[in-house]
Amino acid sequence: MSWGNLAGAGLAGLAAGMINVVVGSGTLVTFPALVALGVPPVAANATSTVGLVFGSLSGSYGYRNELASRWAIVRRLVPAVCVGAAFGSLLVLAAPPQIFEAVVPLLILGATALLVAQPLIARRVKARIDASSEVDNPAQGRQRSEDRNPGDTRLLAATAGAGVYGGYFGAGLGIVMLAVLGTLHPDELQGTNAVKNALSAAANLLAAVIFAFSGEVRWALAGAVALGALVGGHLGALLGRRIPDRLLRTVMAIVGLLAAASVLMN
Repeated sequence: MSWGNLAGAGLAGLAAGMINVVVGSGTLVTFPALVALGVPPVAANATSTVGLVFGSLSGSYGYRNELASRWAIVRRLVPAVCVGAAFGSLLVLAAPPQIFEAVVPLLILGATALLVAQPLIARRVKARIDASSEVDNPAQGRQRSEDRNPGDTRLLAATAGAGVYGGYFGAGLGIVMLAVLGTLHPDELQGTNAVKNALSAAANLLAAVIFAFSGEVRWALAGAVALGALVGGHLGALLGRRIPDRLLRTVMAIVGLLAAASVLMN
């Protein structure tokens, strides 16, 4: 493994760490970067997932205050999202690599579309949350969220489905989870974000553990991605909000289109 490849993976992780803090979908940077470095798509997916998992856990920890009153729903939904993530990650490993290589450009384009649509999704989630509120007191709103039936079959099924997507190819998982929770388990927006981050972290962690034992992970590159993402996360927290949201999304949309094109040409 050359120092140039490690530096390239580290820079991709740095960019992904910053992007994940601001808008998510950092996998749209790390995955095509690893493919460009000569890593086969399935191995690139596994390496990217392992490299970015600590950033996902860090994002969940950042919402620990909002999670304090929401552990009941998290505990009920974690098994569903983990079962889905396990199925998705095992599906990647069990199916012929040609299948993943064939569908990954579509997955990248889908993740790019989700990224572009995220503001609309967030607005609709917020509108649904506002419409479901019966009182103005936030503390009472949180309590009502816990009083709802979080074991609802639709919510469990949708959460498991999101987990399958996250285990198979994680770009945009947070946006998918935001839409699922906002539609089927309305809460305050920050509370929804907190639960979304916790469930996404659980799915990413389980997928990373499965990939770690698969023999597909390029560990030196995963370490470089992880180090870059750790630094990028801190930089993103400091600088990311100074970048106009529309500009950042435009850049990421272009990155997604270029990523899909680069995978098709490899």
